[in-house]
Amino acid sequence: MEKFLSKRKLSPVKVKKEDVRIWGHRGCCFRYPENTLPAFEACARIPGITGCEMDVQLTKDGEVVVFHDENVKRVTDGGDRLLNSFTLEELKQLKIDNRRKYKYSIPPLNKSKIDDGSKPGCPEPINDNQAVIDAAFADIDSRYSDKEFLTIPTFDEFLTLMEPFCKNNGFLINVELKTSVIRYEGIEQKTLDIVRKHGLEKYVVYSSFLADSIELMKQLDPTCKTGMLAGTVEDCLYRSDGTPIKADAIHPWIGGLNIPLPSEKQNIPVRAWNMEEPFFTNDSRRVLSYDQRIYGESGVTDLITNIPERYLSR
Repeated sequence: MEKFLSKRKLSPVKVKKEDVRIWGHRGCCFRYPENTLPAFEACARIPGITGCEMDVQLTKDGEVVVFHDENVKRVTDGGDRLLNSFTLEELKQLKIDNRRKYKYSIPPLNKSKIDDGSKPGCPEPINDNQAVIDAAFADIDSRYSDKEFLTIPTFDEFLTLMEPFCKNNGFLINVELKTSVIRYEGIEQKTLDIVRKHGLEKYVVYSSFLADSIELMKQLDPTCKTGMLAGTVEDCLYRSDGTPIKADAIHPWIGGLNIPLPSEKQNIPVRAWNMEEPFFTNDSRRVLSYDQRIYGESGVTDLITNIPERYLSR
């Protein structure tokens, strides 16, 4: 990552920072436990947010639930077991620790200075939306602070919470189908059925690391929007045999912007996801202080981040 960023040209930017849209990765997952209802609500209440990314898998009895890892041990008290070894009823008994205090591994905003955020190492720009964000998070805290543990939500529960944000605010949802490690047969149809139940078809983008899942979604609903996930732009565009992958957007790792888009793909969304917050250069200077303009320079149209609240500055 550092090697990638150190090679980027940090010259004056040519695009407006607002041109790069911000999505929350598993909700506001540095503020609340990932892929939980408070994390998603917090994300949806950030002014200027585009949407959130989340993950779906199937339980042993075929229910669609929201969870990232195939194994439950990192996030829950369920031990070293695969998620699909639990029925929904059993999965709902697992506990996600809500007592953990999520803190950024960075200094807080420097409110004594205002800087345009255009230079490496400069103070972070002041967020005019900070009061709104603080009030939203305080409200969520007041409703969840007495809960020591949270549970894994079903996809239906998630959409019930998100539905008013989608229909009233245009909030978008990136549903990642977790099919590249375990091939959950039927998950595409089941996920689509639940989206249709809530009438949210136009607010959802389906993504996966498995090209077959992306193409199956198009067969099930030719009007649905899809995004191909991979480590690099090249892998998002082509299968190993060179066959083009049919997707409406590409979702590469932010460090995998390795080739320019072909002419026929110049206008597709490039939704890059990151794994480190924030990025640093080789001499430990912070890169553009949460200023998403650097990503726009690299051809990124959207950024999927663990801390969306920190990027949406004035």
